[in-house]
Amino acid sequence: MSRPKTNVDLELVQRAQGELQKRPDRQICLRLQAIISSGSHPLWEVASILGITRQTLHRWIKVFREQGVEGLRDRPKGHNPAKLNSDHKAEIAQWLARGKNGRGESVHWTLARAYPGQEVLLVLDQAGWHRSKELLAPKTIHLEYLPAYSPELNPVEKLWRWLRRHVCRNKVFLSLQELAEVLIQAFRAFTSEMISSLCNCPYSYNVN
Repeated sequence: MSRPKTNVDLELVQRAQGELQKRPDRQICLRLQAIISSGSHPLWEVASILGITRQTLHRWIKVFREQGVEGLRDRPKGHNPAKLNSDHKAEIAQWLARGKNGRGESVHWTLARAYPGQEVLLVLDQAGWHRSKELLAPKTIHLEYLPAYSPELNPVEKLWRWLRRHVCRNKVFLSLQELAEVLIQAFRAFTSEMISSLCNCPYSYNVN
């Protein structure tokens, strides 16, 4: 008598994925299981099932062999050193408090000053600095994050794509300063009509 066929539908898969996401050590468990499975299955097959590359699987095996389970943990990513010292930061804080720039000109540095007493909905993408725990918004500023990997919902992405294609493509910049100067020239050449055309997203107008 043959065994009954086991069907795993999309709903069941999504439920399992949801439960896995709740586990604080899910990444370690998955990587350990991948290494275990690699002992009895071809690496390409294990990588295909997990949706990773064989190079990634090779790396997990290598670091586990050399460092044990600690090698499978994600390392914190490094950050570029800050260019502003404490004096610079204190001076900028004074500009924000006074609502003036370094030349004494009035500037609405913050949304709270630009729209005093009004409720503001600020839509952001999920860049790391937007999700930082150090980002504290006033009570009148409500943060709404776009879904991950959804450039079609962020019109400015079209502007960055245009710059990559028409300003930076097939060019080698010898320094960050040279790149900055080229981008500044490009931004100065933009007109409001050009930016409106580049960032136009008519499919986002009729949203309920």
